[in-house]
Amino acid sequence: MKNKFKLLCFEGIDGSGKSTNIRLTYEYLKEQGFKVKVCTFVTKRGEFFKTLSTIIDDIPQQLYCDLFAFERFKSIRKRLLNENTIDYDVIISNRYLYTDLAYSIGYGRDTNSILTMLDKAITPDLNLLFDVDANIAMDRIYKRNKAVWKRQENIELLSKTRCAYLDNAEKYNFKIIDTNRSANLVFDECINHVNAILNKSSS
Repeated sequence: MKNKFKLLCFEGIDGSGKSTNIRLTYEYLKEQGFKVKVCTFVTKRGEFFKTLSTIIDDIPQQLYCDLFAFERFKSIRKRLLNENTIDYDVIISNRYLYTDLAYSIGYGRDTNSILTMLDKAITPDLNLLFDVDANIAMDRIYKRNKAVWKRQENIELLSKTRCAYLDNAEKYNFKIIDTNRSANLVFDECINHVNAILNKSSS
């Protein structure tokens, strides 16, 4: 499915530096005169997560993964096809269905439902994968001075999920950015990929 705006997908395990580069990219594009919007399709603050948290310890892991994927799929379709959204030049997606694919593989669960949703979803114009060793990611998570979500923010899951992202990088045309470097170098590489997509569309 093609879209009128440019859809930029930012992916990576927790602690990869993804959120920082979303913020920097948003600020950069605004300064360049683009009408840009950041979309996070599933958040801990949303009604879906609040409802799920009441049963999260009592449902099978497979159902947990599929519910997250379906909620993201539903939100993607609703928000990206909304008439208030299609007027934007650029949409930055803070995670996409690739998150559900990678984390489901990390959990060791079946991904058939998620693959079906990916096939039916809007195809991003650019997929950026912010890659970092899971041990470094965990160090960053602990330094946030926030409660650690042990179900997802643990070394075993992050290691497996990182491998899942990398194993699917070629299939989904991820541009892999090593974030175990200075923030300036990481952002420079990020924005080079973004500019390549936007310049191609305007030429």
